[in-house]
Amino acid sequence: MMAAKCLIFPWRIARLCVQPLPIYGLCHMRQGNDNVAVEIYRYVTEGSFDAYMWQALETKARFIAQVMTGASTLRQAEDIGGQELSYAEVKALASGNPAVLTLAEADAELQRLTVLKKHHADEQFLARRKLRELPGDITRLERRHHGLTQDIATATAHERDPILIGERRYSREDAPEALALRLQTLPALVPQTHTVPLGVCRGLTFGLVLHPQGVPEVYAAGALTRSTQLSRDFHGSRAILNAVERLIGSAQAEREKIARDLVLRFINDVRVMLPS
Repeated sequence: MMAAKCLIFPWRIARLCVQPLPIYGLCHMRQGNDNVAVEIYRYVTEGSFDAYMWQALETKARFIAQVMTGASTLRQAEDIGGQELSYAEVKALASGNPAVLTLAEADAELQRLTVLKKHHADEQFLARRKLRELPGDITRLERRHHGLTQDIATATAHERDPILIGERRYSREDAPEALALRLQTLPALVPQTHTVPLGVCRGLTFGLVLHPQGVPEVYAAGALTRSTQLSRDFHGSRAILNAVERLIGSAQAEREKIARDLVLRFINDVRVMLPS
């Protein structure tokens, strides 16, 4: 078999697009058929119920395409428009009135422009909101950049200082043992979030933030307070000191990132101020 001619149409898009022939006992994959491809011809009758059938298929195809893309921007709308228009063309031919196709194209263009209008309005709303937040964001980043600069300078100046735990100073080799004794005095459970200072490392105060549920956090405080969560399996004295060192060591990378963010925000601020 080389070709199949269909006079009726299914209600499902999947059966229209993928092997409708088994319904009529004409499956080209049956034994004895040597043709790799089978051409399918579909016929419509002018002024018949076929126009309504193709209109229903067009509506289903439009809905499925919108769900599958998950977006409503211009690019995606154009990508899915080809199949929808093919159904509209067949519907127009079946109705015997070419103006139906013109109407379908006008409806599709109207829908596309409506979506673009809504998308543009959303973008304008977000742009105005970001413009209002921009001065506050710049001020916040500048303060954090300044605080990180101070903490980096403090940590660098006290890089070789012993670690202070309680009121005594310990070398880096003896600090884990002393800190372990301090941790034994802490409660296993707390009714509410509680901050416990433990000591000073490289000029910055460090401690724990205990939570009623969940693992504690380690913080390092100077001009800024920065924290990180401990691992659920490792929250002993050595893990705490390692976390403090990581917080101090990551300050430089965070400061560089904030500097880049500040440059971008200043550029955006200048763009907004310039006349379009």
